[in-house]
Amino acid sequence: VARVLLRIGDPEGLPLAQGVVDDRSAEGPLAALDRVRVEVAGDAALGVVAHDAARTLFTRSLDLTTEEDLAIRARRLDRLGEAIALAADYDQAVATFGLALEAGRRAMADAPDPNQRAIARSIVARAAESLGTLQVEQLRFAEARQLADEVLELIVDGRDVEAVRLRSLRAEAGAALGERVDSLRDATLALEIARELGDRTTELAALSRYIGVRSETGAATAADWVELEQLAAATGDWQRALAGLTNQGMCLLDDEAAAVFPLTDRAAELAEARGLTEDLAWVDYLRTEAAFVMGDWDSALASGRRALEGGERNAYHRLVVRTWHAVVPIAAARGDRGELAHAVPGELEAAKFPT
Repeated sequence: VARVLLRIGDPEGLPLAQGVVDDRSAEGPLAALDRVRVEVAGDAALGVVAHDAARTLFTRSLDLTTEEDLAIRARRLDRLGEAIALAADYDQAVATFGLALEAGRRAMADAPDPNQRAIARSIVARAAESLGTLQVEQLRFAEARQLADEVLELIVDGRDVEAVRLRSLRAEAGAALGERVDSLRDATLALEIARELGDRTTELAALSRYIGVRSETGAATAADWVELEQLAAATGDWQRALAGLTNQGMCLLDDEAAAVFPLTDRAAELAEARGLTEDLAWVDYLRTEAAFVMGDWDSALASGRRALEGGERNAYHRLVVRTWHAVVPIAAARGDRGELAHAVPGELEAAKFPT
């Protein structure tokens, strides 16, 4: 796969020497062909859902990057973090995004001219948004808000793409901390500016977080999530399209739980086709909630265990906490001490449950 993607990523269509994929030295034939091609091939791998190949290619592109090329290193670390987050471990992805942010800050400080500083500034903002997004998923809301504040001060808050995306992140983290009035104001302004800029990907990010802030107050509706799904699908952002689908299902839980399952079937098909590991686990979480509401506890536990397995393996902390909220009441009602011991290890002896 890597060899084919390297050919795709070769802008000149030049043939590759035999063994070039295995040569990681800075002076080898891969470097001679052009170091950028490995990074382009990694982007191509992400585009065709070859996440492991993308991770390998971005790692190799970093091996071919000198310590002095701070901006390039920061960009490639950010892309590597994205590949890791899509298919592997959030803890590892967080660490990688942290390295990208550190390199980007150094590049911004050392930039020899305004153009290079602008490039580094964009990389810093992207890495900070990526890192903050995962911090939110890991329930580290205060850290995400502080990060957004610090980087907004560094890049100078304004009415451009970089500032808008960080302002949206700050709003989402703040809302999770209970700061709803300020967060809604931040999110609303970010969405207004994004729409003025005419950048659809930035508008999508701002819309996603705006709806997320509204959902913290209970104001978000199924129509909001339908709008998100449609805009995300139009721009090819399948993660946010899936978020739109699953949250439509959440809106149906109380009154139309049976209608949730056709949505989860669509979402599971999309997540599997796109290799979106975390999103597939969220689909299982939604199935757990719907089956619980309908009284089908066996199905709820089966899907809940699948969600927990993926969440615990890949450090999806928010998913794990949400899933336990559905699984623990069932286990408690059934007196399932094994399930409860897994949920609250060390605290079970003092508890009394029905047998």
